[in-house]
Amino acid sequence: MSLGELTLPGYRFAARRARMWRFRVDDDDEPRAGWGFDIAAGKPIEEPEGDERHLFDDGVCLYAEDEPVPLPDLADLTGVEFALKRPFHPESGEPYFTFAVPAYKQVSGFRVRFLERRDKLYRVELSATVHMVLGRRAEFRYAGWVKVTRRPAG
Repeated sequence: MSLGELTLPGYRFAARRARMWRFRVDDDDEPRAGWGFDIAAGKPIEEPEGDERHLFDDGVCLYAEDEPVPLPDLADLTGVEFALKRPFHPESGEPYFTFAVPAYKQVSGFRVRFLERRDKLYRVELSATVHMVLGRRAEFRYAGWVKVTRRPAG
């Protein structure tokens, strides 16, 4: 089964990894729980004709692993539509998401819709704005499956 596709303006990527996990941060006065994300793809499967820059030959990755994304705490997220009000936690100042291209880029405007569930998989539509990729802000989209896993070691 194909996981799904990531897109940036003029580029299309096949997802090779798409996962999410619950975790908790206890390093402040008030612990915070939420979700981590890791959605990665290899080099583009489609890019603008004549583009010789090779910007994405090492692939791309959208991830949230330091600051938990505060999705609702539900047994089943099917039907949930969620948007972050700001790109960082208001008290810790930690960004929720980072986009690696391979340089690390700021992310804002994160939105996700959980469309369907199959056991530990959710079919989602996700979008965000990636700052200063392609020389400007660009919309990132992912449409596909995300697997609920345990927090990756590391």
